[in-house]
Amino acid sequence: MIELEQVSPLLFRFNYHGQRWYYTLDPVTLYPSVTTILDGVLPTSYIVKELIGKYGIEGFNKFMREKADYGTLFHIFCSHYFEFGELTDLQMENFAHDFGRVDFKANYLSLKKDMLSIAKFKEDYNVVPLVNEKPFHYNDGALRFAGTIDLIAEMDINKKRELAIIDFKSGRSGLYDSHGMQLGLYQILAGANGYSATNLINVAPKDWQKEPTYHFKNWKGNKQLDKIGHLIKLFLIDFEEPKEILVFDKTMNGSSAFSKVNIADYVSGFSKNYFN
Repeated sequence: MIELEQVSPLLFRFNYHGQRWYYTLDPVTLYPSVTTILDGVLPTSYIVKELIGKYGIEGFNKFMREKADYGTLFHIFCSHYFEFGELTDLQMENFAHDFGRVDFKANYLSLKKDMLSIAKFKEDYNVVPLVNEKPFHYNDGALRFAGTIDLIAEMDINKKRELAIIDFKSGRSGLYDSHGMQLGLYQILAGANGYSATNLINVAPKDWQKEPTYHFKNWKGNKQLDKIGHLIKLFLIDFEEPKEILVFDKTMNGSSAFSKVNIADYVSGFSKNYFN
């Protein structure tokens, strides 16, 4: 069984076999996510290889799940903070409780320091949100994909008010080329939906001790962005959207207690039930 959710009036989303997909209705049209595209074409990084060597594949998968869960909660906090301009400890605890996959008390210090870093970034650049944690989809007939942009905002850059696409990272070890490519794909999504921005910014907290600080990178004009068109062509060579999924019977009375269901029928049925 796959979990489906509605993320906007037009878009639904689900994860399947470690990949994230979006879809629209009438007719059902699947859109690979930005991360699915990048995961499909970028080579395994040295850092990932190093972690697999350190923890083994099972330990690595556990480590990445915990890291991803922490990052999801961090993004929930960021979304609320930029929506309302504040974030209380009680709200953080309630969000963590509802999310259910991160021990809030054990991670309180890290989460608090990370959010103070984000607050410092907001103050330093006088960030005014225009779009907050919003999914977009793109379809030009040859290519279609979707993704959720953390923030589109006006901010001070080189003493000017400019439009920027901002993507927050929870990792404290720095920013990488793949992050720039991710923002390049977000730029296409934003542009197709009326937000033309050339400033593509990553922000990630640092493990500070004396005062809040953060990693900051504007990928505007970076050569990594020149790779986007080539990455898309590579992705399309092997692109194959899922056609069917496994649905398991509620009662197991043998090894055949499952069925293969056309994915378009499955997500369409979910969507109709969702609205009724």
